Amino acid sequence: MEFRELKSFLYIVQYENFSKAAEALYISQPTISLHIKNLESELHFELFKRSTKKIILTDKGKALYEYAKKLFSIEKSFLDNLNHKFKNQIKVGASSIPAGYLLPELIEKFKERYNNVDFEILQADSEDVLGMYKVGLIDVGMIGMDIKDKNFISKSFYKDRLVLITKNEKNENHNIDIKELLLKPFILREDGSGTRKMSEKILVDYGVYMENLNIVAKVTGQDTLINLVKAGIGVSIVSYKSIMQYEKNKEILVYDFNSKHSERNLNIIYSNKKNEKQCLKDFINFVKSYYI
Repeated sequence: MEFRELKSFLYIVQYENFSKAAEALYISQPTISLHIKNLESELHFELFKRSTKKIILTDKGKALYEYAKKLFSIEKSFLDNLNHKFKNQIKVGASSIPAGYLLPELIEKFKERYNNVDFEILQADSEDVLGMYKVGLIDVGMIGMDIKDKNFISKSFYKDRLVLITKNEKNENHNIDIKELLLKPFILREDGSGTRKMSEKILVDYGVYMENLNIVAKVTGQDTLINLVKAGIGVSIVSYKSIMQYEKNKEILVYDFNSKHSERNLNIIYSNKKNEKQCLKDFINFVKSYYI
């Protein structure tokens, strides 16, 4: 079975027309017809029902079509990954705080030195970023939780601080007890979020457990969460990096925690292999040293 003949078969099914498939493949219609004839001869069964003008697959033709789709999907994936490996492009997976508040500056400064490097950025919660890295969808990850794994390196590159935020009410008592604030209507991050995991530890430090919270919303996006707090829907725990400007503009009130869990590392995860492309090595080294 020749690869080009299988490709002709796939195109005929997808275009539902011999002539259009031949045109898309830049071959003649007699040639594409010969490809199908050769396939059927080799496989000893018909691929198409001949009694109709429409392109209708036989049952065995349907089975071959599913096989061909998988085969060419693998080919495309292989070529994409091969091209990516030798191209000056870096795929970065990042959780909300690194993606929204650190990466823009990091990439801007990095490209001042290495202007021939391009980036593809995928944003997700910390657990999903970790999952993307493990299956090879990204070159490097940035997450808001500590992780130990012998298969890759996890290195702190930024010291983050978690704070409690509320709407800036004129009559708000600024000396109010933190625990009392935590029991107000509460806006929570999604389950896989690094901020969520650290928030739960802070709550325990104050004797507050998940079942004690008056949860009014669970939110995936950081900006949505902050806007809900500004609207007075509830209070929340967030990275101070994400709300510095809102505090400066007096749109929200910020309360510091007396908890060892309020400070956390934002970590970069990457391979310990020595054969990584040079632009990736340069970026990893740049990130690790930028905030020192």
